[in-house]
Amino acid sequence: MRLYPDPDYMPAVRLGEPLGCVQEILRMGADPRAKDGKGNTALYYLAGDDLTGVWLGTGKRQIFYELLKDGCSQDINMPNNAGRTVAEFIFDDNGRMEDEKMGNHGECSRSHDADFRNWQDVDHEVFTALDDAGIDLRAKTSESGNLLHLVARSGLSQERLIWRSQFLVDKGIDPTAPDADGWTARKIAEHYRLNKFRFYEELGKLERGGVEVEGQ
Repeated sequence: MRLYPDPDYMPAVRLGEPLGCVQEILRMGADPRAKDGKGNTALYYLAGDDLTGVWLGTGKRQIFYELLKDGCSQDINMPNNAGRTVAEFIFDDNGRMEDEKMGNHGECSRSHDADFRNWQDVDHEVFTALDDAGIDLRAKTSESGNLLHLVARSGLSQERLIWRSQFLVDKGIDPTAPDADGWTARKIAEHYRLNKFRFYEELGKLERGGVEVEGQ
């Protein structure tokens, strides 16, 4: 398939620019809900490419929102062949530290000055879009845990982990629930030994009772 845009189509797509190619292919009539051999649609790949990154993430978030509006919201809770959902891709960063997570599509977003945003604004924007699309944040993950278990092993900053934990508990996730190994989110976080002591303390508070999320 041709990846160059029509001469009259603006903005022009640079060769090798993944997001621009996605936009062009969709403009040419590709099915946004088409799945690959792993059961993933474009929505899953965007979700798994540091969708909530504060650096150079505006472009992929825009396409993600467009896909949700174009019918992909019907797939928002559907697991792929490995049992992973869009929510799991977004919350599971495999412990990577925040400054390592530039994403595979960074070069095709805006400049650093134009694209840098506060992480709380980004999280609130993305999770609001997911809420509007009907996402089930309480669904079991592919590892038979919940999303809070994924947050517990994340490499994000303490402040962001605390906000996400409060957000998920506010949405109905039980902070005392064990995963398949019988571990709670707090035990997982302490096991990873990332020295995020305020985060551990917050998970303990959530186990003992609710905490209202700031900024909601």
